[in-house]
Amino acid sequence: MMLTLQQTIGRVKSKILENRKGSKYLPNCDHSLRVYESLKKHGFDEDTRMAGLLHDIIEDGWMTLEQLRELGYSDGILHLVDL
Repeated sequence: MMLTLQQTIGRVKSKILENRKGSKYLPNCDHSLRVYESLKKHGFDEDTRMAGLLHDIIEDGWMTLEQLRELGYSDGILHLVDL
């Protein structure tokens, strides 16, 4: 079973802890949330939006694709995150 949107947002916020490069006030995770909202605004499907939300979690959140797979994310989402 894949994590819900709210669970995924919670995971992104708990794993991507640093501030944005060049700003000591903006949390790095806010970028992932903005990507999700932008994809939603432009009509992308839920898998693509979820991949947008997760796109930095491997690099900045120290998770692996396998860990995301174990949480139940689909192969389609994982493929997009891996790109």
